[in-house]
Amino acid sequence: MSVALVTGGTGSLGAALAVRLRAEGSVVVAADRSGAGAVPDGVHHRRLDVTDRASVETCLDSVLELGPLHTVVVAHGVLVPAAGVEAAGEKMEQTLEVNLAGAARVAALAADRMRAGSIVLLSSHASRFGRMPGAAAYSASKAGVEALARGLACEYAPRIRVNAVGVGFVETPMRGAGAEARRNAPGNLLDQVPMGRFATHADIADAVAFLASDRAGYITGTTLMVDGGVTAR
Repeated sequence: MSVALVTGGTGSLGAALAVRLRAEGSVVVAADRSGAGAVPDGVHHRRLDVTDRASVETCLDSVLELGPLHTVVVAHGVLVPAAGVEAAGEKMEQTLEVNLAGAARVAALAADRMRAGSIVLLSSHASRFGRMPGAAAYSASKAGVEALARGLACEYAPRIRVNAVGVGFVETPMRGAGAEARRNAPGNLLDQVPMGRFATHADIADAVAFLASDRAGYITGTTLMVDGGVTAR
């Protein structure tokens, strides 16, 4: 049986993705730096620090003990609000190191250990607009993730497909910096969504599971926006 790895897999969205991939028939590993979140029933857990190459390699080698790695979902990320000059300093560096360099580290080292399969990187609709106060660093990191998906898709084709999912506003309440960014956003966020509702975890999981499956066998190097039409406006 093939194995799927989900980074950030103990967060609310990451855990939902892990559950969905398990329902699709994979042995699933949720990897997280702290492990503070809840690990879903039937899902394995591994410690992972995406900023540390040795940690990534140790995690991947451990995952391979469960079977051949076929699916990697890069769902980790940080949102560190940074306005003005802050966006050019330490907060930018932290954001890029986790969201972009960390994604590249996981994807590249995983690809070296995969015979075939699919890598799905989580991006954000914030990569396509600038109206989220304090989110310039985050937006830049996610735009980089989409460019990374295009580059790796060409590098690893036809053996491995690489795509991204652009995640829109999700209905689950956000905590910490994500909640702060939402509070500071101008106007009513729901008014920005043509579909008239926020995304559910199932909406995102459907897209990830599709891109990871053979049903998307001729799709690579693209970003599937799951944002209810926000970036179409």
